[in-house]
Amino acid sequence: MNQERNKILYVAVPALIVVILLIGYSVFLSTKKSTVNLIVIPNFTKVTVDGKPVKPGKLSLKPGKHTVNGVLEGYETIEKTFTVDEGAPIKNITVFPNPESTDALNWANSHPELMKKREDLAGEEARLKGERFRDGNKILDQLPYRSLIFNIDYGISEKNNDDITLYVAASSPIDRQYAIAQIKDWGFDPSLYSIVFSDFSNPLGVE
Repeated sequence: MNQERNKILYVAVPALIVVILLIGYSVFLSTKKSTVNLIVIPNFTKVTVDGKPVKPGKLSLKPGKHTVNGVLEGYETIEKTFTVDEGAPIKNITVFPNPESTDALNWANSHPELMKKREDLAGEEARLKGERFRDGNKILDQLPYRSLIFNIDYGISEKNNDDITLYVAASSPIDRQYAIAQIKDWGFDPSLYSIVFSDFSNPLGVE
């Protein structure tokens, strides 16, 4: 009897320890946060992140996707999604609503130093976004591609701005298969992409 009880304890106790460790690790991950730098121009714009009011400066956020909103009378309303990566360097999250009213334009004209800073930061943000986009879509190094029997081009996905849609122009099913084979030859898996097929007009007029 004691032996059986000892056997049960021998199995149950380690299992219980594993469960406790897994729960503790899950709690640790759920509370772990990363830092971002929120830059707002004009700085009196009302800003929320995930629906909660925030002020410009350093913010601690959980890794994952977040939504920032900026509202200011006389300016366009800003809403955009950004991703916080665990352990990544601090990155800037910018909220730069464009002036739309006369008062807003007058304020912008009376603060040229802030508008210059805004322009520089927006340009840097666009450059980094472009680099991240190309790094995440290496197939772009091969596109657009032109041949006598098919063309392969790309566009931004309507579902996710970080993804692309491939546009394959080919006049027959076999030519479409050649296009798919070309994507594979580049070392990419066609099944991972949204591909739109269309007819192909040969620029040399060859049937």
